[in-house]
Amino acid sequence: MFQHLLVPLDGSSHAETALPLAAHIARSTGGTITLLRAVLPELGEAPYYYSNSGVLAEKVHKTLIEDAKEYLERVAHSNLLQEIPIHTQILSEMPAQAILHSVLPEHIDLIILCSRGHTGLKRWMVGSITERVLEETKLPLLVVRPSLSMESSSGELPRD
Repeated sequence: MFQHLLVPLDGSSHAETALPLAAHIARSTGGTITLLRAVLPELGEAPYYYSNSGVLAEKVHKTLIEDAKEYLERVAHSNLLQEIPIHTQILSEMPAQAILHSVLPEHIDLIILCSRGHTGLKRWMVGSITERVLEETKLPLLVVRPSLSMESSSGELPRD
């Protein structure tokens, strides 16, 4: 039985389409949900750089972390997730690595995420986070396609 679910979010409504299904499973099993947000690492730690200036990069990174905290708190307190124990986690890593690194310390039973569904050249250039996680994890992975996601009884998450 799935007691601890991981739902990686990137701040988009697209990624949030995994939440209604996660909420349904958590309510059915009496489980908890960990909401994960990956924030790209600081300058020099990732292939994506914020700036040539280390000082500016540090400020941008701190702002991204604060924005991620506010976002996860808003999602955690949404009507959709009421009465479900929610944990939030922010990791300063590339998204696939963040997902893979959060599963063991959090004792995750199931990963639920929404696939963007990129194909062709865009998939080759951007890569597939879902595919990388699927290749490297031994945990069950439930991939939600946005067009097939469950509708929540309370509607969408509140937007700022």
